[in-house]
Amino acid sequence: MVKAYTKSLPLPTTCINQMKRTMQNPSYHAEGDVYTHTLMVLENVLKLDESWGLTEKEREILYWTALLHDIGKPKTTKWENGRYHSHGHESAGVPIARNILLQRPELSPEQRRTILDLIRWHSIPLQYGIRKNPVSAYIPIALQVDLRLLGIFAYCDLTGRICKNQQQVWDLTSHFKEEILPNVIARIGTFRSLQEKYREADLLHKNSLWQASQFRDSRLLEKLLAEPVMETENSRLPNTCIIPVGSSAKSIQPHLDARYSKALRIEISKKDRSYLHNAIFKRIAPQEVLLFEGDFTDESLRRELIDILRMEQMKVKILYFEDQLEELLAGITDPISYTEIRRRYANQGQIHPWEAHEIEFINTSIQ
Repeated sequence: MVKAYTKSLPLPTTCINQMKRTMQNPSYHAEGDVYTHTLMVLENVLKLDESWGLTEKEREILYWTALLHDIGKPKTTKWENGRYHSHGHESAGVPIARNILLQRPELSPEQRRTILDLIRWHSIPLQYGIRKNPVSAYIPIALQVDLRLLGIFAYCDLTGRICKNQQQVWDLTSHFKEEILPNVIARIGTFRSLQEKYREADLLHKNSLWQASQFRDSRLLEKLLAEPVMETENSRLPNTCIIPVGSSAKSIQPHLDARYSKALRIEISKKDRSYLHNAIFKRIAPQEVLLFEGDFTDESLRRELIDILRMEQMKVKILYFEDQLEELLAGITDPISYTEIRRRYANQGQIHPWEAHEIEFINTSIQ
């Protein structure tokens, strides 16, 4: 229950102290430090009444989102040109928040991922609203995060501060809830229906949906989503391509060795970019399982590889390893390995739910 968490914040003392020391631009956060703002947002979340139609699980999601949405600010805040900036705090906060959430067994994996998605995109209603972005600009975001929960959290976040443009913030929050959200849902459906549509599609349809999601113009995506899902004939069974995304070979390799001992292993690194296509398709037999090895916390490398595999009509499965940083570092004495694990952990952002044909989330500590 959410109310059980309110007496003391369930965060590491180091995080709380860092938040208290991290100041913000007084024009937009006259309340002061990040910790004070977090308490104000949390208070708003706890005051949400029944009219918002929230389930208990959704209230827990919003509670943890409030606690952790600015957890990346201590890492990213800088004093530049006479003011504080925290560019990129949303994505920087994701691995920090994941590490904390993995220590909360009462939260389901689905709740945890929803919280991390909301943290990653929580600035969108304000940023896009100030820029007066059209409804179509929100559609790519709607594929990755539940806009309904994002809108509710935006209300709590943007009214949980003292700023010089309070009326503008209120107007933007209302506009997102009353104009943007209903229009997006009318055009492409709810977040849950979008993910169900993708899961039900066959390999070729999934490829088409993914490609359409990358375009700035959303009309093709809307057209594909409006069409009924139909099975297509494919004369050959596709190769299955396994792409592990994780921070430590120590936790990944035993799992891969147990499940994919007979797979063809192909090592991919950043230097392979110039001949990536040839590096993959040298000696592949039909229906063979391919296991790729490399640093696929590097999103650009991972996306480039996936685009090539999709183009060749291969099935792509991502194994996404979720582990606490402390567990990954346990027993590591080599400074280079220690630094590399921390670097990868910091780079391990959120996976787009349509990025692969299938995504499996794995926590090796509970295997």
